[in-house]
Amino acid sequence: AGIPQSIEYPVVKCEEFPELPGRLECNDSRLMVALGDACETATTDSARYALDHLQLRGSEGQVIGTDGRQLLIQDGFQFPWEGELLVPANRLLCSRELRRSKSVDVGSTAEWVTFRSGPWTIWLRINEKARFPNVLELVNQGPETVATLQVPDKDAEFICSALKPKPFQQGDTEKVTLDLNGEVTVRAREGGQEQQRDYVLCRSERSGESLRINTSRDYFRRALQLGFREINLSGPDTPASCREGDRTYVWALLTQAEAVQPQSDAVRIESTSVSSQPTQSRSNQNRFAEQDRPDQKRDVVPEQVLTQMKTLCGGLTETVSHIRDLMSQLREQSQDWSRNLNSDQSVST
Repeated sequence: AGIPQSIEYPVVKCEEFPELPGRLECNDSRLMVALGDACETATTDSARYALDHLQLRGSEGQVIGTDGRQLLIQDGFQFPWEGELLVPANRLLCSRELRRSKSVDVGSTAEWVTFRSGPWTIWLRINEKARFPNVLELVNQGPETVATLQVPDKDAEFICSALKPKPFQQGDTEKVTLDLNGEVTVRAREGGQEQQRDYVLCRSERSGESLRINTSRDYFRRALQLGFREINLSGPDTPASCREGDRTYVWALLTQAEAVQPQSDAVRIESTSVSSQPTQSRSNQNRFAEQDRPDQKRDVVPEQVLTQMKTLCGGLTETVSHIRDLMSQLREQSQDWSRNLNSDQSVST
């Protein structure tokens, strides 16, 4: 440590960049946001379809991403080609640096789709052999909506914070149940806690039929984080959907038989009992301009501080407990290895 060192590496030959397309269409910065959101919807876990790719529909001006269980369609863009092109869902498109420019130029050649944002130019190779599912048929021929859930900003922030992923979360803790019967309740089980949590969204409203659905907490939470404030439901066994402006988000629900049932000893937490800072929908703000803006000071009340401290302490206690369990397992495994090693040495001698 502290001794200067030098290492020589062989020079890697850099391939030449592809040529720029002869025609580029100008879009606003919303295109880079849409590409990033679509990449976060894609997955690498698929053998039948190219779900690790994005579909760019030229004449419709759509960006589509799916992992087979959730689907995000965003349109209103200008693409200078006909038909559909498949390009890799490269995580580079999620970079904040690419979203700072006010406009994005996009074009294509026989092999590449090109995006130019400010000083950055990205080429994504077109995949002509891969297959992509016919997701538009799912959206256009969906069943009739029987119930609608409207979640205002304050309730959205409350439940997104409550359902934030926990360490070592698995099994029953990965799902939540939306109980739309009189009041809007989100029932969840948290790892390391015996009693289930009933989060009551006091400001939210249900219209239509009473309904109870079982869903992934990640997809429900993501719908709200994407800025959707109205969720359309067609039944407990059909996909949930959100539509707002130029965006559509759809996700598959879980088996109704495994829904979290009401419990008399459940811990009831009402959204109005927790102070929170209002959060605007994504569609009504420049998200990345807001991220670059210095944090504004907020008025903090004692009740809010105590609630946050209790939540933080509970999460830390749970994490420490899991760490101790892991250390104990490692210690036992190490002792087994040591005994086996000593046994092998005795046999060899």
